[in-house]
Amino acid sequence: GQLLCKDCIEGTFSGTPEAVACTPCEAGRASTSIHTTFCPKCNPGEFSVGVGNVQCDPCPAGKYGNSSGQVECLLCPKGQYQDEPGKQQCKLCAAGQFAAFEGSLVCSDCPVGKYSEGGNVFCRTVAF
Repeated sequence: GQLLCKDCIEGTFSGTPEAVACTPCEAGRASTSIHTTFCPKCNPGEFSVGVGNVQCDPCPAGKYGNSSGQVECLLCPKGQYQDEPGKQQCKLCAAGQFAAFEGSLVCSDCPVGKYSEGGNVFCRTVAF
């Protein structure tokens, strides 16, 4: 009897000839192709969790992904924010604004009588 080869399905690959099974894509990688020999890494700004991924997901707002093949996205640091998904870096808060927490979606305005330079975690009292 002659053996028939089957294509690996999406989310799996076969890196060797005459393989008896396909291997699921590892976390941080995904494949939308059939009959593939490897799973490409997720792009910066994207991530994938678990194995056998068909697609990478964009990092949610408040987070960023600065390298390829990420299994999780990083929280924007204090003093920065990100209001859009799928980004590779966070934005600095503008002068007169602040972000006191990691993972901010927006910056808050300084209260009356206080100020900040750009990228601040808190506002200072105006000296008269």
